[in-house]
Amino acid sequence: MPSVPCPIESRARDSGDSAAVATSRGIRSYRQFHAQVSRVQAELTAGPVRAGTRVALRMPVSEDCVVLFWALLRAGALVCPISMRWPEDAVRSALAEIGCNFVLRESVPAEIAGDEGVGDREDALPAADRPVHHFDAERLATVVSTSGSTGTPKAVLHRFGSHYVSAQWSNRNLPLTEGDRWLLSLPLYHVSGIAILFRCALAGAALVIPDIKEDIAETIARYAVTHVSLVPTQLYRLLQTREGREALGRLRVILVGGGPVPPPLIHEAASLNLPIFTTYGLTEMASQVTTTRHGDSLEHLLSCGCALDANSIMSAPDGEILVRGDTLFAGYLQGDAAHLPLTADGWFATGDLGRFDEDGYLHVLGRKDNMFISGGENVYPEEIEKCLCQVSGIEEAVVVPVEDEEFGQLPVAFVRTAGDTPLTPTAIKEHLARTLPRFKIPKRLLAWPKECTETGLKRDRCHFLRLAHEQPQPDS
Repeated sequence: MPSVPCPIESRARDSGDSAAVATSRGIRSYRQFHAQVSRVQAELTAGPVRAGTRVALRMPVSEDCVVLFWALLRAGALVCPISMRWPEDAVRSALAEIGCNFVLRESVPAEIAGDEGVGDREDALPAADRPVHHFDAERLATVVSTSGSTGTPKAVLHRFGSHYVSAQWSNRNLPLTEGDRWLLSLPLYHVSGIAILFRCALAGAALVIPDIKEDIAETIARYAVTHVSLVPTQLYRLLQTREGREALGRLRVILVGGGPVPPPLIHEAASLNLPIFTTYGLTEMASQVTTTRHGDSLEHLLSCGCALDANSIMSAPDGEILVRGDTLFAGYLQGDAAHLPLTADGWFATGDLGRFDEDGYLHVLGRKDNMFISGGENVYPEEIEKCLCQVSGIEEAVVVPVEDEEFGQLPVAFVRTAGDTPLTPTAIKEHLARTLPRFKIPKRLLAWPKECTETGLKRDRCHFLRLAHEQPQPDS
């Protein structure tokens, strides 16, 4: 795949009046959206942005942000979305490490293109005799930080073709067509947010961009959304209210990922006949690698689905998940150098442990680097967490190791219960003893910390580990 046509411009030519973007400002057709992107691209290239210029985007999700993203790609820049949650010191450190030339915090800044924002000008369709802009599929396009759930976030360098092929894989498995509307419910500083942009553009579907802090349930109803991508916490919160359940019931696709999905969530969604699709993906593979299929059974929904590309994933003899293929990243970026750690035969070791069942569905068992040893036995926190979430009344669990003089390390669990459900350690341990060996049963069960009610894509295990050591609580 040496080059690919710009999906925005292609749609503007072929179906210019179809909806491209829906916001509280109105509906933009692909013709209008292409005009916005083209104008901002011209402003950027008239300034100091050149092919290879590294530009950081530190902006809330908005129409301006999405236009800038596409315009920067069209201008040949290397786009580096930065989390809005990071403190300024962390931002400065990250920008220095990846060598960014500019930081865009709102529209197109004066030092690049004067004082105008994206604007609303409606240009005519692209001239029929002018060639469509093509992207070199091998050109470096984005730098996306990993979640940092296993340590310091890494700067993942992707080619344009990685995002493009990832969208093709997804759209083959989860049909998306002109007239459909996918909610941009995830930020662009996560690869899952970028993936939504590419899926919509390739399919000619509309991207729904909510206002800041706009309620997801209200947005789904307001814009007649058909597809959403959710992390487990977002799904859980929607299921807690009548409005949320009604909104979910209007959808055709609910893609749930970004971390382990507690089985009770899947059971509840399935009992409501919601169109749930579970998935396994990672930043280094530009989003989904495996996903369930339309019509899959509840048993299959409790897995992470089948490979979207048969040659892209395997389980090593030790159980570690290995990936490769057209969506694989170009390396971890540090300054001007990129390091791509591969096995001798070209696979990327994810650090995740998993197995494929007889139907080819992936079951993720946990993180290889979360494993600890207790009394000479390997303990995987995710296995214990999954069992805890099968206990009636427990909605979420995090297991961490604490030092022990006799066994070296012992598991300690933080559990979040439903409403006023009391925490009864004896009953919980009795339940776990039916499925887990004694060395895997948590030594202590601790109440869920109040400061952890809000979440990102993944829980910060380091924070829970500190709490386990600093704020020990006796069983009671």
